[in-house]
Amino acid sequence: MKLVQPIQSIPKRFRQLRLRWLVVPLVLQVAGAVGLTGWLSLRNGQRAVNDLAARLSGEIAAKVEQHVQGYLGTSELFLRIDAASVATGNLNLNDFAALQRYFWHQVHITPEVSTLYYGNAEGNFLQVERGNPSTVSVRTTATAPNWRIYTLNKQGQRDRFVSARPYDPRKRPWYRAAVARGGLAWSPIYVFTEPPVLGITPALPIYTSNSSTVTTSGTPLTTETLKGVLAIDLPLEQLSTFLRGLKVGRTGEMFIVERLTGALVATSSEEPLFLRDAQNQPQRLKPEESRDPRIRAAGEFLRERFGTYRQVSKRYQGIVRPKGSDRVFIDVLPLENDYGLDWVTVTVVPERDFTSQIQENTRITALLCLGALGLAVLMAIATTRWIVDPVSRISRAAEAIAEGNLNQTAAASPILEVDRLAESFNRMAFQLRQAFAAWEEANQNLELKVQQRTAALTLSEAKLQEKERYLRLILDSIPQHVFWKDTDLVFQGCNKNWAEAAGLENPEAVIGLTDFDLVRDPEAAEAFREQDRRVIESDRPVWHAIAPKQKPGATGETIWLDISKIPIHDNQRRVIGLLGVVEDITLRKQAEEALRREQEKSERLLLNILPRTVADRLKQNVQPDGSTESEPIAQHFEEVSILFADIVGFTPLSSQLPPIDLVTWLNRIFSQFDHLAERHRLEKIKTLGDAYMVAAGLPLPMEDPTAAMANMALDMQRVIQSFQEEFQQTLGRSLEIRVGMNTGPVIAGVIGIRKFIYDLWGDTVNIASRMESQGLASRIQVTEAVYQALRDRYEFESRGEIDVKGRGPMRTYWLTGRKTTAALDVVAAVIDSGPEL
Repeated sequence: MKLVQPIQSIPKRFRQLRLRWLVVPLVLQVAGAVGLTGWLSLRNGQRAVNDLAARLSGEIAAKVEQHVQGYLGTSELFLRIDAASVATGNLNLNDFAALQRYFWHQVHITPEVSTLYYGNAEGNFLQVERGNPSTVSVRTTATAPNWRIYTLNKQGQRDRFVSARPYDPRKRPWYRAAVARGGLAWSPIYVFTEPPVLGITPALPIYTSNSSTVTTSGTPLTTETLKGVLAIDLPLEQLSTFLRGLKVGRTGEMFIVERLTGALVATSSEEPLFLRDAQNQPQRLKPEESRDPRIRAAGEFLRERFGTYRQVSKRYQGIVRPKGSDRVFIDVLPLENDYGLDWVTVTVVPERDFTSQIQENTRITALLCLGALGLAVLMAIATTRWIVDPVSRISRAAEAIAEGNLNQTAAASPILEVDRLAESFNRMAFQLRQAFAAWEEANQNLELKVQQRTAALTLSEAKLQEKERYLRLILDSIPQHVFWKDTDLVFQGCNKNWAEAAGLENPEAVIGLTDFDLVRDPEAAEAFREQDRRVIESDRPVWHAIAPKQKPGATGETIWLDISKIPIHDNQRRVIGLLGVVEDITLRKQAEEALRREQEKSERLLLNILPRTVADRLKQNVQPDGSTESEPIAQHFEEVSILFADIVGFTPLSSQLPPIDLVTWLNRIFSQFDHLAERHRLEKIKTLGDAYMVAAGLPLPMEDPTAAMANMALDMQRVIQSFQEEFQQTLGRSLEIRVGMNTGPVIAGVIGIRKFIYDLWGDTVNIASRMESQGLASRIQVTEAVYQALRDRYEFESRGEIDVKGRGPMRTYWLTGRKTTAALDVVAAVIDSGPEL
C-alpha cells in the first residue's frame, strides 16, 4: 500500500499522459537554440547597418562639398582674373565692343561659367550668355532705360535683334550686395530675369583710385571711386543636376538648404525650387513644403529637432523615424565660405536601403533554423508514432468489438511485446466472429424475403407515376409556350408557360376551349384556326411564322409571337391533331430596333472622327475580341497641302480667363474653322490646345489642293477679324492668329489598336508646323513650294531666308490675298507669249 500511495496522490490528468507527449522536451531544446541564433544575427545586422550608413553618407557629403566649393570657386577665380586684367590696364571696362569679345571667349572656357556681365555706376550694362544661340544684352546711355538683346554668331559678333525691355543693373540684388560688402560678395538667392530660373550671383566691385585730395602736410590723399561691378550668374539647377547624379543608396535623397531662410537651394528630386503666387511673384520652397515624401519628412524632423537651420552648428548623424515615414538615416552638414555663403547639406537614406541584404541573410538564417527545428520535430514525432501507433490500433480495435463491430484485426509489429499482444487479440476476435456468424445469416435471409415482397407490390405503380411526372416536368421546363389540339381544333392540353400567357389558372383549364374563347378579336381567332386547318389538311408543318397578337387582360397590349405548328400522327401515320409551339419575341423585336438605332448613331460618330475610307478599313480589320489587326492603315499621298494655325498669346490668355470661358472662346472660333474646312472640302486633322491643323488632298485626292488651302487661310483671317470687336470689348486685347502652310507628299493613316486618330507624317508636315511657329501674328507664312504653285493667282510678299529648326536656311513668303481678275489676265497673257517677250 505504501508503494501505491505516491502514484495515487498525483492528479488524474497528470497520471494519464499520452506517450506522444515525450516529443515536447526535445522540441523545447531545439527551439531555444534557434531563438538565440536569430537574436544574435539580428543584433549584428543592426550594428553593420549603422556603420555602413555613416561611412556612405560621409563619402557623399564630401563629394557634395568638393563639387559645391569647386563650382563656386571657379566663378570667384574668373572674377578675380577679370579684376586683375582691369587693374593692369589689359581690360578697358568702358570699351563695350572689346569687353564683349573678352566675355565671349571667357564663357567658352569652362561649362561652369555660362553668363558673365558688367554694370557700372551710370547704369550701363553688358552681358554675354552662352547658349543656342548665344546672346549679348546691352544697356547704354543711348538705349536707357531699356537693355537690348542680340543673338551672337559663332564668331561672337552680333547677329540679329531679339527684344528690348526696361532694366537697371544698379537695382539688382547682385549689384547691391557687392557695393554693400565693398568686395567679393554673393548675392541672395533670387530668380534671374532671363531665363526665369533660381540662381545666385558672385559679384566683385571695381574701384578707381585718384589723388585729387591733398592733406595739410602736402601728401596726396588717395581715394577710391566705384566704377562698376563684375558678376557671374550661377543657376542652382546645375547643383540639383549634380545631386541627382549621385547614388544615395537605392532610394535616398539629398538636398541643400539656405541656413538664413530655410529655403531649398538644390535637391536631388525633379521638383522646381520655387512657385508663383497669385501675384506671379516667385515663392521659394522649404523642405517641409516639398512634394517628395522623404525630403518633406526630413525637413519636418529637422525643424522639430533644431527649430531653425541657424542652430545647425556642427554635423549631425543618426537613424530616426520622422512622422509619417519609415526609419531613415539622416546626415546634416554645414557648408559655408568666407564671402557670405552659408548653406546646410542634408542626406536622407531609408534604412531599408542598407538592411535589404542583411535582412535577406537574416531571413535565410531564420529559415535554416526553422528547417532544423522542423526536422527535429518530425523525427521526434516519427519515433513516437513508431512506438505508439501499434498500441493505439489494438486499443481502437478492442473498442470497436465492444461496440459490436467484430470484423477487426491487429497488424503485426516489429516490437516483440506489441506483436504478441496483437496475435492474442486476433485469436479472440476470430472466435467472436464465429459465434455471431450463424445468427447474422438467419437474420439477413428473413429481411431479404420481406424486401422482395414489398418491392414487387409497389414497382408498377411507381413506374407509372414517375413516367407521368417526368413527362409533365419536361413539358413545363420548355421555355416556349406549347399546346395541342384535336382535329376539331379544340384544345386538349398545354404546358405551364402557355397557360400563364393565356391567363389560365393551370394547364388543365384549357381542355375543351377554342381560339374564340381565348382571343378577344374574332377575326384574329379565325385567322389562327384557318392556319391550323391548313396544317392538318395538308399534313405539312409551319415553321417560325411571325405574327402580332393582342395580349389578354385589361391592358390589351400588342405582343409579337414566333409560331410553329406540327401535325400529330398515330401509329398508322394518320393525323389526329396539331402541336403548336409559341415564343414571345417582343423583347427581341424591341432589341433589334434599338440595336439598329445605336448602329446608325455609332456610324455617324465614327465618320465624325475618321474619314469614311479609313473607317471602312478599320471596320474590316476588327477582330472578334474588339481589337484590330496590328498592320497599320497608312497611305501615301503625293500632293497634299498642310495648314497649322495658332492663337497668339494663348498662354497669358489662359491665365487671365476662367477655364470654361477660355474653352467657350476656343469652341466658337474652331467651330467657324470647321465650317470653312467643310466648305472648301478639306480634312480637319486635329486640334491641340489652341492649335488647329487641316489638310487638303486627302483622304481622296482633289484638284488644286494648294489653292483650296490658300482660300482656307485667307477666310480664317476674316473669321478672326469678325470676332475682333467682341474680343476687344470683353478682354481688352486684340485677337490674332499665326498661320503656316506647306505643300508636298505625306503619309496619312491610323496606327495602334486603341483610341484611333487619323494623323499625318512626313517632312511636309514638320515644315508646315515650323512655318506657323516661326511666323508672325496676323500673317500667313508659306514655303517656296506653295509660292511656286500659287504665285500667278495670289498675292505674296517675300520674307527672305529664315533659319528653320532642323532644316537650316529656307526662303519663305507671306500670303497676302488673291489677285484680281484683270491681274490674272495679264499674267496669263505673259505666260502665253512665252519667249517672244
